[in-house]
Amino acid sequence: MSHSCSFYIKRKQRYCRLETARGNSFCGEHLNLSEDASLPRKRIPCPYDSHHTVYEDQLEKHKKRCNARPSTSKPAYYKEGVNAGFSDYTEADDNKMPLSCVSKSRLVELIQRIREVAKSRLPEIETSVLSHPVMQDEVDKAVDCPNARKHLEQQSSLLGHMDELKLLSGQTTFVEFGAGRGQLSHWVEKAMGDEVSVKYVLVDRKNCRRKFDLYHKHHGPKFHRLLIDIEHLLLTEVDCICQQNFSAIVGTTKHLCGSATDLALRCLISTLSELSLTTTSDSPLAKRMKPSGPTETINSSLRGLVFALCCHHKCTWKDYVGHDVWNELGFNNDDFHLMTLMSSWATCRIRSATESDCRADGEADQSVKHPMSVAEREEIGYMCKRLIDYGRVVYLSKFGLTSKLVHYVPKATTLENTALLASFT
Repeated sequence: MSHSCSFYIKRKQRYCRLETARGNSFCGEHLNLSEDASLPRKRIPCPYDSHHTVYEDQLEKHKKRCNARPSTSKPAYYKEGVNAGFSDYTEADDNKMPLSCVSKSRLVELIQRIREVAKSRLPEIETSVLSHPVMQDEVDKAVDCPNARKHLEQQSSLLGHMDELKLLSGQTTFVEFGAGRGQLSHWVEKAMGDEVSVKYVLVDRKNCRRKFDLYHKHHGPKFHRLLIDIEHLLLTEVDCICQQNFSAIVGTTKHLCGSATDLALRCLISTLSELSLTTTSDSPLAKRMKPSGPTETINSSLRGLVFALCCHHKCTWKDYVGHDVWNELGFNNDDFHLMTLMSSWATCRIRSATESDCRADGEADQSVKHPMSVAEREEIGYMCKRLIDYGRVVYLSKFGLTSKLVHYVPKATTLENTALLASFT
């Protein structure tokens, strides 16, 4: 009789829930951790995706059916680096160093500039926690499951903001970036009440299990899955967009990590039919943003977007959309790298800032030459996040969108509680 795996997952603070084969203490994924040298078969990491393993004697068979295997043919909506930033930019080795290698004087000087710019230029971010009635029953059912409830509360607030911006309307294609299981699109569809003039495009680099697409397989609007990196996605070539007479595109995300947010913003902006009117054909921006085909062939335009932001430490200068405003604020690419590292201070070690906590942290920080209290690090971390996001707000405003940042859920729900909202209102 099989039983649960004996592998303890530290990050989740629980044991693996996969079942084991008869006579084994570990499941197939963790069998390679067994100390039993008599095991006849060995498991090795998959060459396409090291996050899962495969029996060594079945490697060739697995490579033919692995979901992470590279595609032999590219779809029509694939265009190499179409949403990337500076294709010829190469990050300097100095920009790969950790904060522990940065001199104290350099860091102090940068933090001082961050404080001054944040005080003079960053607008106050309002707290606007909304909800949508279509999700209320589901939220109430999750009262005894805090982890599920917090995700439902976030999705409910995002739907509420979409409704407030009047983005939940017919003749629309909803594009969810970093869709994963597609739960946000699932609730958007519920909020739309099976509106037949709506399409859903779910974009992700990888396939996943337990997708919410299954709820819509036999009824309602179809969910279109695109397994592609956002960097290479040309939305105007997606069949359900270019072949149908839909008047608008709405972009959505729930926690799209780092530079993927910048790639998604470029991807959406490139669908604007007014692009040729807002930029000159010879400008660097137009060359980077202009779709491959004639503007007249684009029959869809951007109506608005609701992005829940996160993981600013994964942002890169190469793909960042706010270069112009960043230089205007007096920062350069070296500053950007350091600020992405410091942005993690906002969420990496949040605890009650008692005197003993701060003293303990100060002692720990002596080894990296930058003793700071928990509260100070958290404050600087959030300033760095908001400065990065401010560049995104200004970028969208250049295309006529009214954009802003809001705290869409309390910090107790998630530390990454800021959303970027934009629409033509």
